[in-house]
Amino acid sequence: MLKRILMVMAALTALSFAFVGTASAQYNPVVVTPSPATPGGTITITGSCGPDATAEIRLTQVSTGTVIMTRPATTDADGNFSLDITLPSNLEPGTYRADVICDGTVVDSANFEVVAESVTPTTTAAAQQPGPSQPSEPIVRTGSDVGPLSLGGVALLTVGGILVVASRRRRSAEA
Repeated sequence: MLKRILMVMAALTALSFAFVGTASAQYNPVVVTPSPATPGGTITITGSCGPDATAEIRLTQVSTGTVIMTRPATTDADGNFSLDITLPSNLEPGTYRADVICDGTVVDSANFEVVAESVTPTTTAAAQQPGPSQPSEPIVRTGSDVGPLSLGGVALLTVGGILVVASRRRRSAEA
């Protein structure tokens, strides 16, 4: 009887992990404008953190993982911020990521493109053909990261299974 109670308790515990999400504060999505930007140009990063807090904004080149710069941004009473950043004039074209760090944790990020300044090309009738449109706003990442919690649940299930097998072997050896 005790064995069945323990098995039911283990199953209920494991099942409860399936419905638990990680606790995370809700922040407004990070938006970087304009995208694409140009080397030496100014970008505006908007987002949120806690009210009357200091968020850390980190710009990273995606292809190399190199941190380009880090700047503080002070939030208002509602937790929102807007920060203008002048990009270095020698910045290479490519994809960059703006991370918002609150209390030491990256709470959101947004990618943006940097393109080289170009000469305005002359257009021909063929070049003026309408094509597929591009989204005007970047797609933001939402949701919770439940990976560590899922890994913990699998570990608990494994330990429970090992204990059940060991208990059965011990009882059969005693009999």
